[in-house]
Amino acid sequence: MNVKRRSAALLAGAVVVAELLVGAAVVAAIPANAATGSHQYTVKATLNGRSGPSLSAVTARENMYPNGSTVTVSCQRTGGAAYGSSIWDRTAKGAWIPDAYVKTGHSGFDPRLPRCGTSLAGTAFVTTDALNGRKTKKVSAAAVKVYGKNTLIKVQCQAYGQYAYGDAVWDKTSDGLFVPDYYVRTGYSGFVPNMPRCDSDQPSGASSSGGGTSGGTSGGSSGGTGTATGAPSSHNCAVIGHGRSAGNPAKTKGSTAGTRAQKIDRIVTAATAETKKGWSYSWGAGGKGGAACGSGAVSPSGYQDYNRAGFDCSGLTEYAFWAGAGIDIGMSTSSQNVYKGNGFTYKGRLSVGSMQRGDLIFWGTHGGSTSHVAIYIGGGKMIEAAPPRGSSSVHVTSVYSSYDFVVRPFA
Repeated sequence: MNVKRRSAALLAGAVVVAELLVGAAVVAAIPANAATGSHQYTVKATLNGRSGPSLSAVTARENMYPNGSTVTVSCQRTGGAAYGSSIWDRTAKGAWIPDAYVKTGHSGFDPRLPRCGTSLAGTAFVTTDALNGRKTKKVSAAAVKVYGKNTLIKVQCQAYGQYAYGDAVWDKTSDGLFVPDYYVRTGYSGFVPNMPRCDSDQPSGASSSGGGTSGGTSGGSSGGTGTATGAPSSHNCAVIGHGRSAGNPAKTKGSTAGTRAQKIDRIVTAATAETKKGWSYSWGAGGKGGAACGSGAVSPSGYQDYNRAGFDCSGLTEYAFWAGAGIDIGMSTSSQNVYKGNGFTYKGRLSVGSMQRGDLIFWGTHGGSTSHVAIYIGGGKMIEAAPPRGSSSVHVTSVYSSYDFVVRPFA
């Protein structure tokens, strides 16, 4: 090699080394644990998308991420324990999934991902009916966009607006539009904890019509009571408590005296009184002490009613028999349908015309799996606590033709 070629080679080598050094300097300038934004990963099991970092949070969508599919994770945070880890990943669609089943390559937090923080702004919830998205929090405002039933929407914040379907809470979507919270399955009656408030407005103008494209037949996430600001103390979870053991059973226990007809009248009267108090259907709520907020367990349909005030079906019947006749028939449909004290007798599938006032009507199998219970009040009518979740979930209705059997008290 002559001197000129050797010098050129050395110069080229120096440039390469310099470039490598510059590159190394650039790499060294980036901390090893720096978050660099969203990343894609493969999931190791079929995962439900949830509306919070907890297994008790409402399911935004079942089987949202199939086993082996790719998911884009935006950020991570700690939450409820799930499958050996307390780390949860929030996806680009606004749903939460347990990090234990996401192949991030890390047993803890992935250093490439930012932390989500505690705010639930941007979290996905599912609509329970077709909804009009509006520019303002009024049912009279023009619809800009329609969100179909079972659509995932990202909620950025919540605010009071015009009453719609018995509630004044509105949700602002990632499109900058407002929808009535009643038809968004957040799992809460009123405001969602850690969800930002859009403003400090107070509820305005009652309205009984117009918020979405439906007539209000589907179950929503709130019925205008619960723990929202301004809720009456009778509907405030901090006052009435949660689950079957809430309230004071000693104060609500009724007399055991009287004829069969007198006991039945008191039971029906106790149940009927609850239809006038604006209670929601609330899974695991209510019992001998009266109405309460949900137990925190997730219902079979995916609702978490911890902050929703009212009764579920067996909570209402347990209360009515305790307050009306001073007897404890049990806390669940499975125990109530086989209760044998006080002359309770299995009657099979009676015709409605053969039912007697005070009969307990069940759906399911006697001594096996049961899903619902109601109290027959005569004239083909019954009292029940049932969805949709709203301010009239404890109500009188005609006996459904789908009932399976009857149990008669004080026979």
